[in-house]
Amino acid sequence: MQAALPTRHPSDGRSETVTIVRFTAPTYGIPAGSWRGWEITTEQLGLPAHSLGDQMMKIEEELIAIRQRAWGTAGARYNAARRLRMRSKLSLATISLISAIGVSIPLISSSGLVSDREVLLNLYAALLSLFILVVAVIEGASGFDVKADALHRNAEALTAFRTRVGVALACAERQTVEALDAFASEYEQILATCWINHDVIDFELLQAHKPGDFQLKSSKWRLFIVRWKHALHSTWWLLVLGLLSVLLLALLLMGSCEGARVGMQSQRTGVLS
Repeated sequence: MQAALPTRHPSDGRSETVTIVRFTAPTYGIPAGSWRGWEITTEQLGLPAHSLGDQMMKIEEELIAIRQRAWGTAGARYNAARRLRMRSKLSLATISLISAIGVSIPLISSSGLVSDREVLLNLYAALLSLFILVVAVIEGASGFDVKADALHRNAEALTAFRTRVGVALACAERQTVEALDAFASEYEQILATCWINHDVIDFELLQAHKPGDFQLKSSKWRLFIVRWKHALHSTWWLLVLGLLSVLLLALLLMGSCEGARVGMQSQRTGVLS
């Protein structure tokens, strides 16, 4: 049986009226092919009053839930795409910084300022080469730009799907189980097209930005913390590596300058004596 479900929900206990489109088989004593376009009541079908209305409400609730899930997933994947693009840029910046420091070491050695620390500079140069190799291999194998593009495209598809569900809820007077199944299947198919998933921190950032949509209390302090967690997620070691490279170079130069100062004082003392 194919039937259009009602949108009215009477509160006086009277039976509802439903428009029968077509009976494909004998149903409740009604011959197949009859009652086409007739107006009958739920009592004639042997159904309790409000049963079709309750089913209609459940279908609408499920559609609203699907639309909400699509919105949440799309928002989280937008955040994930931004995070991965930032990770890729930070990796490039770290490799560039360490490479620049490595190039400056021969220049520093040839200047004669650190002649007493030649061995340490050579070890430091070898360590920087190792840093560059590790970062380049990890970042190259991870493919963060490719992952970010995949997540962004999937988020765009989910946003378009959410719009279609919203239009269906706003325009259609009657929603059927078939429509619900179609939307649910389409939602799962969109998710299946993306081979990578977002992280928990991406969804937490969405919750922190839109707490009212998740029945959460708004908190600027929580938003501040989640933003920092999101920014440092899987990128903190790159920051540490870059800062460590700069710090080691600074310590070498400071030690060399201190040694040169002590040597000059010893020379002056020898001349005076």
